[in-house]
Amino acid sequence: YVEDCEEKQTAHYTNAPLYFSHAHLFYGFRKSWTQDNLNSCLKEPLQGNCRAAHRMWFYNKSSSACETYLNGGCEHNENHFMNKDECNKKCRDPLYGNCAKRNMTIDCGTKKEAKFRFNADNQTCENYTSGCHQKGNSFDTVEECYNECGKFVTNPCLLPIVPSTQAYCNGKMLLTRYGYNSETDKCEQFQWSICNGNSNSFTSRIQCLQRCAPQSPCLLTTEFHTGRIWESYFYNPKNDTCLRTKTYLLKSYWPEENRFRNSESCRNECMPVHSPRLEN
Repeated sequence: YVEDCEEKQTAHYTNAPLYFSHAHLFYGFRKSWTQDNLNSCLKEPLQGNCRAAHRMWFYNKSSSACETYLNGGCEHNENHFMNKDECNKKCRDPLYGNCAKRNMTIDCGTKKEAKFRFNADNQTCENYTSGCHQKGNSFDTVEECYNECGKFVTNPCLLPIVPSTQAYCNGKMLLTRYGYNSETDKCEQFQWSICNGNSNSFTSRIQCLQRCAPQSPCLLTTEFHTGRIWESYFYNPKNDTCLRTKTYLLKSYWPEENRFRNSESCRNECMPVHSPRLEN
């Protein structure tokens, strides 16, 4: 009876030693992974009731990435892996689909094309030189790449600003939002709509700066002064305005803090606008 049981078990599982815990040897049984098993990747990891602290891996649906957790040693569910590569292979890559593929470059002689592909490890779209007949994770523009794979990006600061291309969205007017521009390291005002927007959209500029550009000089505290010699301006993040003030010193280099020689330089640094092209 035991032999029959073991034969049936071996027919459906791959028997692999997992780890020692409390002087007992445990075995992890991995099912052959199919599309139907992907729901298991969305489960919360099971720590178990034992007192060991084994560093294992699981797929975190909140971050769309494989992360570590501590397992007690005697219980776990299907969302449980020995290493990150196994977790990526079983959960992340199937869930990402084409966005996790690593395209093979086909030699086409001198014919090369500039393309973009999604890097699943750092959740960004990056450029690369493509051969011919590329499919799947290969896009002509960075916008196309993020349109397809941006849903897997959990950090909004990594996404591009996507202004609305129309004056109205489902009969509703556009909203003023603020997005982080990684090329300028600034938070820019733009017109947003739910029809084609992404999560790089903050209701205030200070929220955008605090999340994506915490080292910005625009967040530095500056006192308001009167009755001093040199006129200057500083940015007030609480109400998104540049205010005039005065100081005793005229600095030769501006800005080196939240202090600007004129209103224009203050607005260029701390209140930039990302202008969309609207279609009627």
